[in-house]
Amino acid sequence: MLHSYPPVPCLHTFERGLRELGHDVVCVGPAGDYGSADSWRKVDPECSYRTVALDAELVDIFRLIGGQPDWVFYLRPSTGSLPRGLAECPVPTVAWLEDEFKNVDAYHHLAYCFDLVGTAYPEIEESFRRAGHDNWVCFNYFTASWLTPQAPVRFSDREIDVSFVGHSAPPLTRLRCLELEKLRRLTRDGVRVCALQGVFLREMMQVYERSKMAFQHSGQGPPNLTYRVGEAMAAGAMVIAKRPNRLEGLVRPLVEGEHIVYYDEFYEAADSIRYYLDHDDERRRIAEAGHRYVSVEAPWTNQVQAFLDRHVYTIDADFRERRRNRLRRFGVDDRRQRIDRAWYFVGCSGQQEQARKELESIRGWEADPYVRGMYATYGSPNYSADIQAVLRAKPGHLLTVYNYADRVFGSRDSIGIKGVLSAIQVAIGCFTRVNPRELDASDIEGLMAFSDSRLRAYITDAYLECARGAPLRERLHGLLLAQLYKNRGVALYEEGKFADAHKALSRAAYTLRDDGYLSAHLARAESKLGRSAEAVAHYTHAISCEPHFPDAYCEFASLLRRLDRPAEAVGLLEDALLSYLYVNASRIAIYLGLAEAHIESGRPDEARGVIRRGVDELDTGTLDTGAYRVSRQAGTISAAQIKEMRRAFDALAGRVRGRNGA
Repeated sequence: MLHSYPPVPCLHTFERGLRELGHDVVCVGPAGDYGSADSWRKVDPECSYRTVALDAELVDIFRLIGGQPDWVFYLRPSTGSLPRGLAECPVPTVAWLEDEFKNVDAYHHLAYCFDLVGTAYPEIEESFRRAGHDNWVCFNYFTASWLTPQAPVRFSDREIDVSFVGHSAPPLTRLRCLELEKLRRLTRDGVRVCALQGVFLREMMQVYERSKMAFQHSGQGPPNLTYRVGEAMAAGAMVIAKRPNRLEGLVRPLVEGEHIVYYDEFYEAADSIRYYLDHDDERRRIAEAGHRYVSVEAPWTNQVQAFLDRHVYTIDADFRERRRNRLRRFGVDDRRQRIDRAWYFVGCSGQQEQARKELESIRGWEADPYVRGMYATYGSPNYSADIQAVLRAKPGHLLTVYNYADRVFGSRDSIGIKGVLSAIQVAIGCFTRVNPRELDASDIEGLMAFSDSRLRAYITDAYLECARGAPLRERLHGLLLAQLYKNRGVALYEEGKFADAHKALSRAAYTLRDDGYLSAHLARAESKLGRSAEAVAHYTHAISCEPHFPDAYCEFASLLRRLDRPAEAVGLLEDALLSYLYVNASRIAIYLGLAEAHIESGRPDEARGVIRRGVDELDTGTLDTGAYRVSRQAGTISAAQIKEMRRAFDALAGRVRGRNGA
């Protein structure tokens, strides 16, 4: 077993399941950064790993464990680790690379090494099969929860109405966070909502054990169920989930209305939550059936056994010949393997030093434009020299030109507007002069600079939507060109050239239609140009696209107040306070804007209450949601900011007193 310690909890199902089924499992891998080792030892004291280098040779690993195993199982580690020699491994190699969509592009350049690759998502399997891979299978193990409550499950007397536990970082789980915003706003109706991130293992199960219902959303890509479903069912919570597009690879059917409740649009989820709060007997019936599903009808060890029987044990005896044919079909030589390993180390785990090590091991890498362009993109000690060498060898190489322009844009505070706009315009010219259908893959595919993490999701979608060849290259060409126009528009806006900025941003928006940050920039430009109605429309679109976007909420509310629409500003910012639970300067700014809107609406008592709550959070650094508390992290708000915000609250309080006196 090639993984990391502590293991990724959902993938630990396979490791622990093999042990439970009586297999002799030896685990090898680096120290990971997924949770606490102390917490892990409490849930699985038998789990242990032999530590090896990130790029250890597979033959050395076999020597370390005392001989050649029957098969190798690579579970995507939390810390990037990829042994050498997988393509030549003398025994079958199985991988579970990803049950998220964010790294799909990198895995297109890694999966060819394995004889079998599993995924719980049919869309991922199909994208690889369309690209010519013959080794992917869909096996949906999301209900295989090995983590069970420590106490007997009780289905009544639960104080939390609905909970969510999981990652909720806006750039990575945008779709989930949009739903969580709406979920949190149910608290105004008296629903006790608990939405937490950074809670693992026993602490997570304790939240579910206290919850009547658990809310589930996959966060990115097409709607799918996630591993949280099985964990919540194991803890006795009724699961309400976004209806999956497809539900394939299950060991046993999961029946809607019997084991789980689905919704299509959020208003249906809200209606279901209210319904089951009023009809607790029905909620308990579904919760009990879900618990029975994961504990009796389809227990997790049975699911691991099914994966072995259906897929691992059916690997043909000629697996090595099939692997060799696959490598030939994809043109995989030593250079390609090292390039793709570098792609993996940077793209999946941000390990720039390891990636550079891979690229430096390629013979003649300094004279290879593609390799040196990759080397320059992430952490090169001689960036300018590397870029110049690439463009001398291959003038107008699109990926290098784009990466350079994006890097210059990200350093615009030190470079100056003239140099930034020049680099971006050169890049736009290179992109518009070529026919994307005639591009070679090496012109546009590879490691990309991401000064804007929002682009990451678009690149992933491109790999999911397109097969290999021209369509993918056209899609990538269009995305990078749009990002160049967006960067140009932002730079022009910051320079005060609002009409030119609007033109560039509008060009970008034609391709990046659901980029709320881009829409907010358009709204700012429209406002500066005196087009308030257009600014309102763009701000509305921005907050509908991007979750937890306090700048857009505050700016939009300020615009509404200037338009003498303070009551609308009040509603907007009250929604933002309910859903934005980060205890930082942005949340305090929402309080300040809301108090201002109440004052302008002639509601001094409400303004006084908002000021009191805002000052309390600023002073204590604690947010009490009613269901749980959130504490401010050290350094989130500087001493100077705290002093300035206190003055702002004092000024608003003075205005309230003045109005009362008047």
